[in-house]
Amino acid sequence: MDCLRELDKVVVSRLLIFLDYFSNTNTKYAICDGSDRQLLLAVQDNSFASLFLPNAFVTFLVMNTDIRQVLQLDRPRKLFKVSRMNVYAPSTRYIGSIRNKSFSLLRQSYRVLDARKKLVYKIRGPIFPGTTRIPYNIYNGKGVRVGTITRKLRKFPRELVFEGDIFVVTFPKDMSVTDKSLLVGVTFYLEAMYPHLLEDKLRINY
Repeated sequence: MDCLRELDKVVVSRLLIFLDYFSNTNTKYAICDGSDRQLLLAVQDNSFASLFLPNAFVTFLVMNTDIRQVLQLDRPRKLFKVSRMNVYAPSTRYIGSIRNKSFSLLRQSYRVLDARKKLVYKIRGPIFPGTTRIPYNIYNGKGVRVGTITRKLRKFPRELVFEGDIFVVTFPKDMSVTDKSLLVGVTFYLEAMYPHLLEDKLRINY
């Protein structure tokens, strides 16, 4: 994940082919810098359960442009427990986790923990999310805002390709690569927790 070292903005976008939505092929993502230069690829190990059940096991594999795995995100199957996503770099070295902090219907709230399970960031969503974008503020352990995650909701299909929601992550350029990797992982956690944002739009438009 060294490609994140000099960045202060990352864009994670999901590309969904129409036929893929109704088949069992892996969902694909592009991770780009602020200039739309692709840095990384990601795939979700899809199954019906992982796509539509919030407590099902799901895995995301992140690879560089040489198709070498650099990050792995696993959401363990946890019924009746607080949902979390574990982050590994590349696949065996545990670097932290993202956890759901609140079950409130009014505000989404999450915690980002490091490998020692120490709180490093808090993520807070809006009380009233917008119809085209949902902002999440990133706070460090001292409560200082250090960045944002914005989920841009896509609505209109083009031919047989549906563009999924786009996540824009901003953070300080001098933040550690490990912390940047964890915050990029938050976007996949949100994607896994709330996949129906995309499903609802497909149902509306078709």
